[in-house]
Amino acid sequence: MLFSFTFLAASNIEDIKILNKLSSFNRSFNQKEYTQMANFFDFPVTINLFNETLLAINKKKIIKIYKDARKNQPKKYQRSDFKEMSVKLLSENIAIVNTMYSEYDKNNNSYFTGSALYTLRKIEDEWRIISYTPYKPYNFFNFK
Repeated sequence: MLFSFTFLAASNIEDIKILNKLSSFNRSFNQKEYTQMANFFDFPVTINLFNETLLAINKKKIIKIYKDARKNQPKKYQRSDFKEMSVKLLSENIAIVNTMYSEYDKNNNSYFTGSALYTLRKIEDEWRIISYTPYKPYNFFNFK
């Protein structure tokens, strides 16, 4: 389901690569594949939470951050999926992606919607996350 949305929202090849990268990252998080998930980042990485900024300087630290995030989810948490994604290429090597996502329980009921802005850098023809900033979903906007 997500991939059909991904291709519809993308206007060029780089947009598609970026959206697929984030979809794969999300799948790794949902499946608790933390070592695989860490490969989606270029370090150092900033996680800009509402009250603090976390800095991950290596894979070990980003794994710890995401394991802790998963542990802090409500017991009913099963998975999260992107609902909307909008890409803006700032240069040939830097992009930002605005996302809206929902969190689901084991009965496939959505109980939370949030938004987050990802910043990615292209390194050796591969897009990697360098920053993540969540925000309130009523502020969501599309770049196009």
